[in-house]
Amino acid sequence: YDPSLKNNLGRYVDFVKKYLSEFTDFHRLSQPRMFFNGDLCDDLLLTNKFDVLSRLSLAQQQAIKKELEFITSNDNKVHPSLKTNQDSIHSKISFYEASCKNHGTTFHELFVEPFFQKVLRISTKNIPSIFHRAGWTPLFYPETLLSQFSNTPQKLKPTYFYYPNSTYFGSFIESIENKLTSCSNVKIIKSFQMKDLDLSCGKVASLEGKIKFDKIAWGSDIAALADHLKIDMHEETDLKKKRANTTMCFLKLHRENRDFMHEIITDLDSDSPFYRVTNQTLCSNINNSYDQVIMESSTEGWQEFDLDNQSIFSKVIKKYDISFKSILSYDVKSFSGMSIPSSLAMERFNKTKIKIEEQFPQVFLIGKSSGYDSNTLNDQIIQSLKIAAQEESS
Repeated sequence: YDPSLKNNLGRYVDFVKKYLSEFTDFHRLSQPRMFFNGDLCDDLLLTNKFDVLSRLSLAQQQAIKKELEFITSNDNKVHPSLKTNQDSIHSKISFYEASCKNHGTTFHELFVEPFFQKVLRISTKNIPSIFHRAGWTPLFYPETLLSQFSNTPQKLKPTYFYYPNSTYFGSFIESIENKLTSCSNVKIIKSFQMKDLDLSCGKVASLEGKIKFDKIAWGSDIAALADHLKIDMHEETDLKKKRANTTMCFLKLHRENRDFMHEIITDLDSDSPFYRVTNQTLCSNINNSYDQVIMESSTEGWQEFDLDNQSIFSKVIKKYDISFKSILSYDVKSFSGMSIPSSLAMERFNKTKIKIEEQFPQVFLIGKSSGYDSNTLNDQIIQSLKIAAQEESS
């Protein structure tokens, strides 16, 4: 496993499933549904289902097919198969260029650009192609797309999502923490501060006393660690990712007349600022007297629709079969959410990582310090299991 390689994570998902099964029971969710032009269909963006193409007008289908025929009959120097690592051509060109040269302009403008801007509020022209999933948008092989207009359409391996049999997704984390707490050879320090860490002497001070160590796994901010270690980065100082402003609406719905019957819905349409709606109660597979639903939008989208206005909010949520009178309670929170990556920041991050690894080999970089784009829960579990396996064998 190498966190710097794109798509490397997928090879190790079974390790994550096996490990988490020790702490929780989980089940496979139904595949997400997607709103497109007001119709609810199989999701294209997350699960690679192409049935939405048959809902396009004949003119739109013909335009996409013609563009794909041209693309596949010529040499493609930005083919998605070249998107294998962070040194590929896709780290140098924009996602807009890569998408148009693989999907065609028509497909891009119908499916990719609207959703990407809805999530991150930036154009695909302003982000490197290698980070196309930052806005949850795909980069398909042109051959795969073109085959959808033939008698033998290619079927991609479906993407499945799993959810614990619990009232909320992070419940298994508590189980992991409880197991750690019960281990006689584990000491949990909650009073740690950066100034208490002395890597040169292998010591960390805390209210619980001084602790010596030979090796340390660092899963926090790599810029903070570099600054603490006084690593001279010269111009390589701006390591923080920009973030999109996110607003989440948490609804508690009356269950007696259940309206919202879908686990997960993505929404491409411009008649709503929400790009994802999730019924956590349905996802958890647990019977409650109410439903908990999360609705996600950009903060700018929320403000543009003026959803603080109860009357407008009531009209918008009708699209998802949610009646305002069924709401028992709701809470709205805004924060800096999804990251907006850049090639320059990735380059600076990689230089910092190399210097730390060269000068401090006793440090394991995991989590968000392991790689510029390797900070998912799956990544972190695999990285920790890898360190444990290395230490056990040494």
